[in-house]
Amino acid sequence: MQDDTSYEETLKAIAGKVSSGGCILFLGAGIHCPSPPNATLSYAEPICPPLGAGLARMMDVETHFSKRFPKEGLGNLQRVAMDYEIKKQNRGPLIQLIRAAVHNGKQPSPLLLLLASLPFSIIITTNYDQLLEQALSIVGKQPVKSIYKPSYNAPERADPYPDGEPTPQQPFVLKMHGDIDKPESIVITDDDYIRFVSRMCAPGGFHPIPLAIQYHLATKPMLFIGYSLMDFNLRTLFMTLRWSLDQAFIPASYSVDPSPDKLAVAVYQNKHGYLQYIVKDAWNFVPDLHREVKT
Repeated sequence: MQDDTSYEETLKAIAGKVSSGGCILFLGAGIHCPSPPNATLSYAEPICPPLGAGLARMMDVETHFSKRFPKEGLGNLQRVAMDYEIKKQNRGPLIQLIRAAVHNGKQPSPLLLLLASLPFSIIITTNYDQLLEQALSIVGKQPVKSIYKPSYNAPERADPYPDGEPTPQQPFVLKMHGDIDKPESIVITDDDYIRFVSRMCAPGGFHPIPLAIQYHLATKPMLFIGYSLMDFNLRTLFMTLRWSLDQAFIPASYSVDPSPDKLAVAVYQNKHGYLQYIVKDAWNFVPDLHREVKT
């Protein structure tokens, strides 16, 4: 899909946007993938959080979802999580399982530390863990965190950046699907996602993203790392972030994906031009980006 020359050109273009503060980093669970055997950097269990499939398997051990719904399997984490919550009769055990899986004893990966050291002023993540915040602190930064709030109540709208514009030294970290320390904020079940999409379509001050950050989302490209745009929820999120924008004015974004779906490429890259796919895995791309920005 891209030769070495076009990759180098794209890498330089992204590095230029990152260096000038003109790029928003968007991190998914895949940023926590264990390092491949040939990687120069190492990251492996038990210090890395599981991906969605791993969480689903943990829940299945207790609920036997896959046996009770054999035609579904464990591919839909939202359904598996909703079943777990129902089986446990309240949300507490679900949050405890997630915390144990993604927080207890986990450490930021070398990739996360490399990204944390780059001059991103705005970082958005759908991860529940706090490894990004830890990585930013390790490299000497002071992140300002905003956590998604499912409520429409006026005092509980979006957390704004406290003063002025976000900076690389004090980046704005928007946790779109919640934080493990705020159980009510976690977006994981079917009902959670329905409520989340409703909030994302809310008008004006009821929108869960601060107005100033909405402006940046409308005018700057995003760099997606740790996602597959085969994920329906991510595609929904991507579209709701830019729901009201004229297609002609939507800045092209980038998605790092070693195996992009051909149909997604045809629609998002070739037809609409919303995204440019970078056919690399994060363990190759992130060190390349870091080297390009820092040289």
